[in-house]
Amino acid sequence: MGVTFFDARAENEFGKELASAVIEYLSARNLGKTDKKIFEKERAMIDRIINLVCRYRNEHRLNFYKKAKLANSFKWALLESGCSTDFVDEMTKILVIQLR
Repeated sequence: MGVTFFDARAENEFGKELASAVIEYLSARNLGKTDKKIFEKERAMIDRIINLVCRYRNEHRLNFYKKAKLANSFKWALLESGCSTDFVDEMTKILVIQLR
């Protein structure tokens, strides 16, 4: 194993960037919208996150350690921003599935 095996700084930063995108969406959510519009916006946000993760996964060589660091930084950034545990767990699950 080389030194780069444990160098997950880029993955740590990417996880935080993904969380920032989710937090930005949540803070910009408009309360006057209908349930259908909110659902469509949430689906679009999840699709955007999935696309970003897939692109990152294809461009970077991710081992299990780097995947874990990415998911962990994503999860903690969401938790520290005040998101509910259930929401954070669901978003992290989506992220981990896309990292496979």
